[in-house]
Amino acid sequence: MDLQTIDEVIAPFKLEIKSHGERRREISLNADSVGNSSTREPRYTIWSRKHYFTRGDRVYGNVYLDQSAAGKLRVVKEIVHPHDSGSADRDKRRCTELEMMARVATVLRPDQKRYFVDFLGWFEGEDRLGLVLEYCPLGDVEHCFAEPLPEQIVRIMTAQILEGLAILHRLGITHRDIKPQNILVFQKDPVWVKIADFGISKRNNGQTDLRSKVGTEGYMAPEILLDETKRISKYSNAVDMWSLGCLIYYLLSKKVPFPSFLRLKEYYEGFGVFPDDELSQRGVGESGISFIRCLMDSEPEKRPVASAQLATQWSIVGPEIVALTREQDLVNVSGEIRTATPAETAHTTAKIQSIVPAREEEPNYWSSELLRITKTPHLPEAEDRTRALLESDANPNAMRDGYTPLHHACEAGSPKLVQLLLQYAADVHIRTQPHGETPLHLATYRGDADSFLKILHLLVPCGVEVNAVDNVGTTALHSVVARVGGPGAVSAIEALIALGASTEIRGTARAVTPLQYAVALDREEKAAALIRGGANVNVEDRSGRRVLHEAIVSRKISAKLVEMLIEKGADVNAKDSQGVFPMYEAVRADRPEIVHLLVKHEADTILGSESIEWRLQWMLFQRKLPWPLRR
Repeated sequence: MDLQTIDEVIAPFKLEIKSHGERRREISLNADSVGNSSTREPRYTIWSRKHYFTRGDRVYGNVYLDQSAAGKLRVVKEIVHPHDSGSADRDKRRCTELEMMARVATVLRPDQKRYFVDFLGWFEGEDRLGLVLEYCPLGDVEHCFAEPLPEQIVRIMTAQILEGLAILHRLGITHRDIKPQNILVFQKDPVWVKIADFGISKRNNGQTDLRSKVGTEGYMAPEILLDETKRISKYSNAVDMWSLGCLIYYLLSKKVPFPSFLRLKEYYEGFGVFPDDELSQRGVGESGISFIRCLMDSEPEKRPVASAQLATQWSIVGPEIVALTREQDLVNVSGEIRTATPAETAHTTAKIQSIVPAREEEPNYWSSELLRITKTPHLPEAEDRTRALLESDANPNAMRDGYTPLHHACEAGSPKLVQLLLQYAADVHIRTQPHGETPLHLATYRGDADSFLKILHLLVPCGVEVNAVDNVGTTALHSVVARVGGPGAVSAIEALIALGASTEIRGTARAVTPLQYAVALDREEKAAALIRGGANVNVEDRSGRRVLHEAIVSRKISAKLVEMLIEKGADVNAKDSQGVFPMYEAVRADRPEIVHLLVKHEADTILGSESIEWRLQWMLFQRKLPWPLRR
């Protein structure tokens, strides 16, 4: 297999990542609706190292947890190139673990991916290669399960691992390092494990043999260590079956079957017996013990071939239900593992919510400059200066006087600076202090619909919450009603509703919905847009007054909107807490056209006031309309 072919295998998985100090910026393309790559917009994600992985006192300095600004987590395993390595050595290193992962990820069907830790991609720096992997927060089976496991649970894990090994072996790949640390727990109940770490895996392509003495002590097959019949011996996929037997033994007993080289040698040469006493003492049945012995036959050619059906040879006498899980829900008679339903499983991928910092920390020089320049984004040099500061490791989430750079850019109505800040992981979840406004609230300040819409469509893909409320309960929809003007204001309301903005949240100091707010502020076109968007036309304020009452008493709200309210179901006979009808308000406000509308829709004419009823009769007489029947 030449290097060009290997490059072709790994190329689709390469990630565009650039390092910025302790952070890394990943550039990807948003998919468009027609699949045209030339029109897709770049999307930027900043990843920061959260912590290195440890085991006991050992710190793995090349494996760490990466976290995005949105709280997503993934694992990065770095392979450092020796300083004196040439291009050939670098290519050789690239062609081992990376090649195996890429080949497996390329050919797996969707239903097969569940048996392996997901390979998300790779990136290359000046002196290192980064492998990006799925994060399994429960850790490996050694870490997750401190005590020996019930036989039923181990059999479920075995069926899953066998399925994964069968896939690898069909691809001509021998894992060569099956052990507890390389089996990660994706889900604990029902149990679900995945195979990880292809660091010493080998692809047998018919041109090279498996000869290297690699693996982990306690899990390495004896033919790797002890076969001296040839100066350089070779072995097969059977080494994975031996390691699987050792793993099963460990899960059942928390011990390895052959803790010393001498005992392994004696067993391999036929002078020792298989150590099944430990398993018997743990209550493992004869079928389970025989299954493990079969996997660990001293003669490699007698070990079984990996397959999903192999697990069915392990029968268990007694109850099949254990506290940890329900086995029959996971493994059918052929050993195939069923995917758990959403109701049965809660995916354990960790998600960290962004929160408002409890206190401000003094920004460094670069961050201070960024805060200053984003206050005046319309200066000619603002965009170039902002980019240069971000490249110099300015913190896009630094806060001063309760504002971040993103807050400044949104409040100033600068889509270009907002986009640039988001590319460098500005956090859309951070609120202003002390008012608790989101960047979306602030984007309404200038009142320009065009800039608001552009900023809206930049913030939403980054996770801004369109229904977030500030400290007085105001939503972005309330803010648009109050601030955004011009012909684009209706488009702004329609866009928010289309993105999931609720028309029913009571906000502002008045505790009113956006529709009530629009009518109170005499914003007729905005009110009409909210009605078309499904706003409740019968909502009451604290005094029991409805939108219809307020629309009638307003001198700036036309009869056309009143008619729209009625046609959408507004109750023409609703009384407020003082017993006042909409008809009463129409007569008192001297609005005969609305009186006519109400009569037409059978509004009650008994209004509790003789003077108001007389005026109503006079209005109808002037329009030559009959006096309605009293009810």
